[in-house]
Amino acid sequence: MNDYRTMDKVSRKNARGTFQRDLTYNEPSLPNGGRIVYSKGKIVFVFLLFLISIAAFVSQTEITSFVYSEGFNEPFLLLYLTHGSWFVLWPLQFISIAFFKTTRKYIRHLRGYESLVPGTKWKGFRRTFASSVKAQHRNIHHTSELIAKSCSPGFKSSMPLDYQPQKHPKTYRDFFTSNSIKYILLTSIPITLILNVAGSSWYFALTLSTSNDVTAIYNCSAFTAYAFAIPLLGEKFSFLKLSSVIIAVFGVFIVTYNPAVPSDDDQSGNDKSYRFVGNVIISVGAVLYGLYEVLYKKYLCCPSSLISSRRQASMSNFAMSVIGIFNFGLFWAPLVFAHFTGLHKFNLDYSGTIWLLVGLSVLSNLLFSCSFLALTSLTSPVLSSVSSLVTILFVGITDWLLFGIQLSWTQIFGDMVVVLGFGLLIYGSWNEISEDEEDDLVIDSDAESVVSAQVSEGRR
Repeated sequence: MNDYRTMDKVSRKNARGTFQRDLTYNEPSLPNGGRIVYSKGKIVFVFLLFLISIAAFVSQTEITSFVYSEGFNEPFLLLYLTHGSWFVLWPLQFISIAFFKTTRKYIRHLRGYESLVPGTKWKGFRRTFASSVKAQHRNIHHTSELIAKSCSPGFKSSMPLDYQPQKHPKTYRDFFTSNSIKYILLTSIPITLILNVAGSSWYFALTLSTSNDVTAIYNCSAFTAYAFAIPLLGEKFSFLKLSSVIIAVFGVFIVTYNPAVPSDDDQSGNDKSYRFVGNVIISVGAVLYGLYEVLYKKYLCCPSSLISSRRQASMSNFAMSVIGIFNFGLFWAPLVFAHFTGLHKFNLDYSGTIWLLVGLSVLSNLLFSCSFLALTSLTSPVLSSVSSLVTILFVGITDWLLFGIQLSWTQIFGDMVVVLGFGLLIYGSWNEISEDEEDDLVIDSDAESVVSAQVSEGRR
């Protein structure tokens, strides 16, 4: 067989069509020696997610701090809006993907290209769009089955666990009432509670302490994530990993508690006399956030040896939407109760500019959480947590560029220590990441999407 990389576009399309027709879930028939190399794509994907998470977190921190400086003082309302907005992620994903794929098929149809799947024809925009949406939900259901089976050996599936697309849920009611989706929903409840307690500490501490302190201490959840990962995830103890986390955390404290580091009190406009209290609160939140990351990885992420990176990220967005639904549907009640009982009177009388900035803060958190949880799913909660420590460097740079707060040499040294710790952790985790990626090649999880689409299209 000719090398797939040396084929022209027409030959590649023909090879792809033959490959997809012959594809089976357990033993994929691949044109390149029976294996598809995902490593480069995964590394690029992880790197892009890292950049998005850095930019989004810095944006959220600076916007939120500025909003507070302008008189906005509703941290718990902002927490509700922030985490409650997560529910839109999954609908946005399957709608955008379905629209993209449907448009692409329509363009191919207009140009006279034959379908890659024999016996299928263009059925119209609506049917093709609905078929893509259903295929994405079938993939989510199958991934949830694998998660439930891996986390609970006694789990009894409502469907055959071996891949048979024609026996997957045929309606959305079957989808949401299946045992595996119920498992995801029930598991998400305690994780949502822990997340909200940790998240509320971030917003509340920001009104008492400085944005640099809050950013630094909250990102120390990397250490607690590693501490929880050993007993809960069964991660082997590594002196190199422990040292890298300690180095990164040490760099955080150099930045945070160095007397030469300029304070942002002048920019915040808030009374920082309770800075120590705010730091204690955010420290508790850091511990809980580390626990949240590990529990998310253990109970809401599929083992990387079973599905591809794309499917892991897709499931991460679905789980994030589930958490957002619980936030949006449950936590409005305590806010209403606090308002009408006088425990806290929420003030909504703010200018349109303030609400616009609040919306930008919510959007920044949506982007950060999406990329961060995808990183956690693809790598590990420890690596994703330590990667967040790099935000300390960029928060300082942003403060310098926007507010003229000079960076001291001690602060720069602390930032470099954080980067050093992050680099050591990448080095210590590289073999594991490579091993996971090798295991991921054993099963071509993307075949499921192809088969699902074929079955759905064929029935029409």
